[in-house]
Parts: sequence; C-alpha cells; structure tokens
Amino acid sequence: MKIFNFLSERRKRIKIPTSIVILSLFLFVLPLVNISYMGLSNNIFIKDLYKIPSRLSVFTNIMLFAPILIAIMLFLGKKRGWYLFLAYSSILIFQNIYSLVVLPSIQNSGILFRTIVWLSLVIYFCKKDISAPYLKMYPRGWRGEKRTPLKLRVKIKGIDYVTADASLSGIFVFFPECPFQLTEEIEVEIYFEEKSYNFSTGVVRIDNNGIGLAFRNLDKEKTELLKKIIINS
Repeated sequence: MKIFNFLSERRKRIKIPTSIVILSLFLFVLPLVNISYMGLSNNIFIKDLYKIPSRLSVFTNIMLFAPILIAIMLFLGKKRGWYLFLAYSSILIFQNIYSLVVLPSIQNSGILFRTIVWLSLVIYFCKKDISAPYLKMYPRGWRGEKRTPLKLRVKIKGIDYVTADASLSGIFVFFPECPFQLTEEIEVEIYFEEKSYNFSTGVVRIDNNGIGLAFRNLDKEKTELLKKIIINS
C-alpha cells in the first residue's frame, strides 16, 4: 500500500498509511462541504457563505469545525485523534437519532442512514490501520487475520529478535524498550530455511515487552512466501 511521508516533531521519518491520509483530508474539507450544502439548501449566495457560522449555535459550530482538529491529529499520528474521532462519531449519530425522534421525516432518516454508512465504510477501509493502542477494543486490536503463536528469527536495524506470533497481516516481536514510534516504517528481515527475506512493516502497537508490526506493500509473491513461512515454521 502506498504511503506518505512527513517529518515528526522528533525529526523522525514517519509514514502514514494512505487510508489515514485520505480520511484526514476528507475530514479537513468536511466543514467547507457542510457550509456549502447549508448555503445551497437555504438559497444563500456563495459570497455570503462566511456568515453561516455566525447564525449557528455554539454546539453546532463545534460539530461543524471539530473535523479539522481531528484531521490534523490523525495525520500527525496522534492517538488522541482516534478517541476524538470516536467521540465525534458517537455524538453525530446520537444527534441524528434525536433529530429523527423529535422530527420524524424522510430527510432525517436519510441523514442518519448516510452517517451510519459513512462511518461503516471508514471502519472497513481503515480497520487494519486502526489497531491498539489507538483502539483497544480487543487485546490485539482489530485484525482480519488469525495470529499463530510462532517464534521466528527476525532482524531489525541489524539486531536479532524473536517473534511471539505471526499472520498474513503482521507480526509481534519481543522488543523491550522500543525506540520506534507508532506508524513508523521499519524494514524487517525474516529468517526461514537459512535464508533471510526483507519485508516492509509499520508500527501499529507498542507494549512493554514488544511491538506489533503490520506488513506493508505485500505483493502476491511475498504473500505466498509468508503463507509458506507460517505453515512450515
């Protein structure tokens, strides 16, 4: 999967998955889209769109512009961004349900339906990149692949380590005092049958005893190689 680079606050190269970049960009422009929609619905001229926020309540303005803050935090790889996104989504759904109960209409039903569909799509496309410690709903985050307890010899930054488990999605490596940051890309050598194979990974979890790494840019050949390693190790 293609990923984008940016320089972190600590001057380390951090790489953000494409799905997160797209979500961040969408959230960043969402207030402008909503203001434009309000103007279109109320026959307000483009030159007067800037007046719309002044006519709204404080709560509505917070809901209107909160996506910008969430987008920035997600793009910077801050885990608070995920919690803000969850809180914002929950409030948005509750608000839509309340509007439907108070004023039942096809329009309000459609708004609620679109909100649920949109959030479902976000979770579906970002689920591999939304993992602990961002969302600790399960001990190992949201993963589509079953993890197999497996001790593999791996090399990271020229030092040998051992995995605790592995799947086609990623590996968990025993790595005390991890110097890496979440979303940072790491090249990993996996040893199998006296040969080493290079894989591109990204840090998705940091624990006291190790790190969770998700595989990036897997092609068909490397996927088949991983299957062989997991089955025969």
